[in-house]
Amino acid sequence: MDAGGWRTRRTTAVRRSV
Repeated sequence: MDAGGWRTRRTTAVRRSV
């Protein structure tokens, strides 16, 4: 469910925006 497997735990809100 990650946008790429990068910072999914840190930027949980960012991965939803990207």
